[in-house]
Amino acid sequence: MTIQAAAPEPRDTRFGGAQANRSHRGGGAIRVHCPHCESLAKVRTTREVTALYRELRFQCMNVHGDEPCGHTFVASLVIERTIVASARPNPRIRLPIATPRVRRMPSGQPAAANDT
Repeated sequence: MTIQAAAPEPRDTRFGGAQANRSHRGGGAIRVHCPHCESLAKVRTTREVTALYRELRFQCMNVHGDEPCGHTFVASLVIERTIVASARPNPRIRLPIATPRVRRMPSGQPAAANDT
């Protein structure tokens, strides 16, 4: 398997190196970097602990070359809150509703609410 490196993107480290990667098709994937060498890491296995919590086992993709890493680590995925309510809610699942964000104009003023 060959991985071609694209131009480096600025990394958002607020989430421990994980960042959303939105494709042109509208879907997305989570990109996680190895905490040691900062190469991409690949999900090897997942385990559902509860309906709202999963453990993901990652392996660093830097396994060849002069300084291979190969670090394997476990990360957690937690569903924390609802942004848009489900059309088919599960009565056993209780999630808080997220507070809506106030959209701002470049001037810093709140955006108009299109409700004429």
